[in-house]
Amino acid sequence: MTSPDTAIHKKIFLNLGLDNGIDIYLYSPEAYSNPLRYRLNLAGREFLRLIRNLVHGYRPVVRIALPEKELLAVYRALPVDGQVLVKF
Repeated sequence: MTSPDTAIHKKIFLNLGLDNGIDIYLYSPEAYSNPLRYRLNLAGREFLRLIRNLVHGYRPVVRIALPEKELLAVYRALPVDGQVLVKF
């Protein structure tokens, strides 16, 4: 059974969690109407986590901004239960 492509109507954000504890976050800067507002919102959420003592440990995050069409291509190329290999 195939499902309709929701990427046509919704913004795409990919959050890939790796086994070694690194998160890779792929997003499109065009998805935000105001990038400064997004960054302030993100910083505010992290600050509230710190105040509420919800920080459980260090979890590195790699944020990669891609143009919307390229991000859509990556999203469509990923299999349902895909695996990612990151080589340092």
